[in-house]
Amino acid sequence: MSRALEQLVAHGKLVPIGHGVYGKAMPAPPSRQPIPRQPLQVLAAETFNLLAYPWQHGEAQGLYNAGLTTQVPWRTTFDTGPRRISRWLQVGRRVVKYENDFQNR
Repeated sequence: MSRALEQLVAHGKLVPIGHGVYGKAMPAPPSRQPIPRQPLQVLAAETFNLLAYPWQHGEAQGLYNAGLTTQVPWRTTFDTGPRRISRWLQVGRRVVKYENDFQNR
């Protein structure tokens, strides 16, 4: 299985996002390097749903989605509530950050 995944990554069909997590890839227009077909926020939400992690958008994203601010959040943040998650999800230099109840203790 790991050889098949390595071959798909080498051929530019998959992009590694985290440990055991991959996203479908497409070639970037100028460099033809593989990039994910969907943004990191969508891929992370799908990963959390598959792993049955309860999640919500982070505070900044929630305010933006509700129309309470016009500032676009530059960081991909998820609120995991009482659950502490240490899973590292990354695409390029973009990394998923977590907000949870443990930060307030």
